[in-house]
Amino acid sequence: HSAARTVRLRLTWTAPDLLVAVEDDGAGFEPGGDAPRGNGLRNQAARMQEIGGTVDIKSAPGQGTQVTLRVSLPPE
Repeated sequence: HSAARTVRLRLTWTAPDLLVAVEDDGAGFEPGGDAPRGNGLRNQAARMQEIGGTVDIKSAPGQGTQVTLRVSLPPE
């Protein structure tokens, strides 16, 4: 959907926090816009909330998209 040419995946572990960031150079979108986009973004937020994490989505038309997931993981 994004028409991206490049996608970057970054994983950062700073115990106990895990950060997963996915960034593309695609078409982007208006995150708060009215256009229907299915349940994908809503599902990401709900799943992260279930495990005590967060999701941050940054995007703008023509600017690509960055999705950052953060969660604290309990010690073993």
